[in-house]
Amino acid sequence: MHRLLTLVVLNASAAGCLAAQTPPASLYFERGDARVGFAASEIRRALAEQGVSLVERGLQDAGKAAEGTRFVIAAGAQQSARLAGELKVAPPASSVPQSYSIRRQGAIYVVLAADAAGAMYGGLDLAEAIRLSTLSELKDAEHTPHIAQRGIKFNIPLDARTPSYSDAGDAAQQNIAEMWSFDFWREFLDEMARDRFNVLSLWNLHPFPSMVKVPEYPDIALNDVMRTTAKLTPCGILCRARQCREPGSSTSGSIARACWAVSRWAALRLHRWRRRSARTHAPLCNWCRSCARRRTKNCA
Repeated sequence: MHRLLTLVVLNASAAGCLAAQTPPASLYFERGDARVGFAASEIRRALAEQGVSLVERGLQDAGKAAEGTRFVIAAGAQQSARLAGELKVAPPASSVPQSYSIRRQGAIYVVLAADAAGAMYGGLDLAEAIRLSTLSELKDAEHTPHIAQRGIKFNIPLDARTPSYSDAGDAAQQNIAEMWSFDFWREFLDEMARDRFNVLSLWNLHPFPSMVKVPEYPDIALNDVMRTTAKLTPCGILCRARQCREPGSSTSGSIARACWAVSRWAALRLHRWRRRSARTHAPLCNWCRSCARRRTKNCA
C-alpha cells in the first residue's frame, strides 16, 4: 500500500513537471473587433482547460519565430493575403462573407477569413479541436456557409401585460424575470455564436409598451415589470440588446423583433380617446406609428 501511494505521488509530480515544462502557446490576432476577441477568449479558455498558458500578440509578430504551438487569426481579405505570404501558406479560396480557410504548417494553425464573422467561426473551430484533443488531426480546409442566415425564433415573454404567444403556463411566467437579465442575454448570444447561429428573431404579441416610451402617449408605457422585482425603464430591453452588440459581444448577426397583433393593454389605455376621434382606431394607429419611429431612433 505504501509503495502504491508513493507511485501515485511520483506520477502526479511528473505530470506537474511536464505541464510546467510545456512552453506557452501563442495567439496572434488584431484587437478591436468583438467577434475576433470572442474567438480568442474561447481558444484561451480551451487551452487553460488543458493546462496550457497562452501569450497573445499582434498580427505584426506572426511571422517571427516562437516556441510552442502558434495560432494566427486573420480577419479580412487584406490581412489574410498578407499573412498567407508571410507564413508561406496557401491563400484563402473564397471571399464569400463568413467564409474562412484553415491552414496548418507544423505547429502553426492559421485562420484566413473573409471577414470578422468568418474569423470568429475559424477561431471557434480551433477552440473545439483543442477541447476534443483533435488539434493534431486538423488539415488544410475551406469553409463557406451553406445557409447565410441561420436563426432562432424566440417567443419572448416581456411582461404579464405584454406576453408572447402563450404565456399562461408556469414556464413562461417564471421566465419573464430572465428576459430582463443582461447575464442571460450575454450567455444566450455567446452560445448562439458557438453553435454558428447569426440571426435572432424576438416574437411578442405587442412589445411596444415594454420597449419604448412615446412622449405623445406617456400613459401607455409600462414603468415596471410584472412577475419580477426588477424595476426597469420601458427601453430596458433595447438597452440590453445594444449592450450585447457592443465590444466584448459575440453577436455577429442581426436581431429582429416581430409583433403578432396590437396590444390589448394599449388599446384599453387608449379607449378614452375614441370619442374624440373621427375614426375609431385612429389614436391606436398613431400610437403604433410613433412607437415604430421611436424604436427605430433608439436602435440607430
